[in-house]
Amino acid sequence: MAAYERYYRQRAQPWEIQSLTRTRSVAGDLKLGDQFQKLAAVLTSFKHPSLPLAAYTPDWKQKIHQMRMRIEKERTPRGKDDLAIKTGQGGLMDAEFMAQALCLEHGWQEANTLRALERGREAEVLPEADKLIENYRRLRRLEGILRRWSYEGETVLPDDPAPYYRVSVRCGFATPEAFRAALAEWRRMIRKAYLSYIFPRWRLAS
Repeated sequence: MAAYERYYRQRAQPWEIQSLTRTRSVAGDLKLGDQFQKLAAVLTSFKHPSLPLAAYTPDWKQKIHQMRMRIEKERTPRGKDDLAIKTGQGGLMDAEFMAQALCLEHGWQEANTLRALERGREAEVLPEADKLIENYRRLRRLEGILRRWSYEGETVLPDDPAPYYRVSVRCGFATPEAFRAALAEWRRMIRKAYLSYIFPRWRLAS
């Protein structure tokens, strides 16, 4: 435990601290797991940061955004942003990064993304929370449809017209065009909420 604490305080990158907001004990020595959870709670509270903490800087939200943009650029298939419902612009990762940032900002330990967003709504600290949560749920449902389609962890829509049409129908749309337009709007709303949260000045300007 002491070695873990030294590492997180002296060397850990911001994404590693982000991941700590989602930890929970699931097996093994639950007493030790509880001790780790208490340590994680201390290390992931940027509301009252317990310094020294290598990943904490006053501009920590901007660093999280930089990581999000890097993932969007490096993990989204080239030319297929509109199909990449997880890593692409306004995808699931926008909501996930928002949830983790909320936990850091308010000192919450919350492994479930949806629950973290709901806590943000309850605390009235999440911009356009109702629309964000509604559209996040829609993307999660779409992700579930894709997973059942191939029995694998798929997060990119098919680019072939025939399977794309079948996915559209399973999502409740009569045509691929209607599905594509709705999906674009869901993601536009998620990206807007993400930017409004990470950059409050952007919210005022928009």
